[in-house]
Amino acid sequence: MRAMLIFLIFYFLFSCTTKSGGGTVKQETQKPISDTILAPLNTKLSDSCKIISQKYFYKYGFYISKFYDVDQNISKENISILLLKPFYTKQDYSHCFPEKADNNLLVIRDLNTKKVGIYNNLLFSDVRDVYQEIKTTKNGFTISAEQGSSSKFYSDIFISNNKVDSLKIESWGFAQYKKTYKFKKMTLNSFNVSLIDSLQTANSK
Repeated sequence: MRAMLIFLIFYFLFSCTTKSGGGTVKQETQKPISDTILAPLNTKLSDSCKIISQKYFYKYGFYISKFYDVDQNISKENISILLLKPFYTKQDYSHCFPEKADNNLLVIRDLNTKKVGIYNNLLFSDVRDVYQEIKTTKNGFTISAEQGSSSKFYSDIFISNNKVDSLKIESWGFAQYKKTYKFKKMTLNSFNVSLIDSLQTANSK
């Protein structure tokens, strides 16, 4: 079992470094007040729903496509964090929910350097039964997720200095376990939540 888990982690890291662009849409800028967060190009919406998501609104120093709603906004010392969700995750627009949900976005701004990172690989999409929350810590922040109804599965991604320090998973289902995985040089654009799914599958065997 341990050998399988080690193989999964190394396979994941190798595949991320060999795929150009990975799962991120990272952008950097020196002028955060003029940053623009665009709607995804390949979203599968009906024409009537596309009209709803057109245009932009200005908030928290960004021009944000109306495709997104701000689900969370957190400021901590030298960084600010936004969690953006597609507009159709709101009940009023649930009729626009496509067959394949678009990714949620995590927007991180360094208040010292004014650089901005936009990531679509650190959050689960809302196509599954999942609740996600950003929580600040002493050295950074965590992305906590709770999945399932009767059979719960929890995950916490611990982040500091623009790197993933560790990942904790916990299962309250048929296979009950609690595991922590530590990383030395896991950058934010190298990590992907698909690793959590792989580890859940491996640990449940």
